[in-house]
Amino acid sequence: MTRKIPIRGSINKGKDPYNILASTILGREVTLEESGRDILLKQILELECKESIVLLFFYGFIYGTKRQPLTHQIIGVLYHVTSARIEQIEKKAINRLRHHKRISLLKLHIKNTI
Repeated sequence: MTRKIPIRGSINKGKDPYNILASTILGREVTLEESGRDILLKQILELECKESIVLLFFYGFIYGTKRQPLTHQIIGVLYHVTSARIEQIEKKAINRLRHHKRISLLKLHIKNTI
């Protein structure tokens, strides 16, 4: 079973990057508590530098000039690689964040919506 990862960062425009990334990692729509946001950001920053930067730009933690997340293509230009390579880096980073130790910690900080 493959999980779909958004192709373009711009589709996340105006949405909360924490909840978008957490939903991508967990494979379902979630809303994180404030403490969960801190944990997710810490986990992102513990990844390799390249992986962290790709996630931060693509999911909109760091914005481009138009105040919107950057696409794989634009991030690729910054790194002098293809958009396909940036997508590979993103998928690898997502898979690292899906590690059972990291994901179990993240699950503890999901808001209960009833």
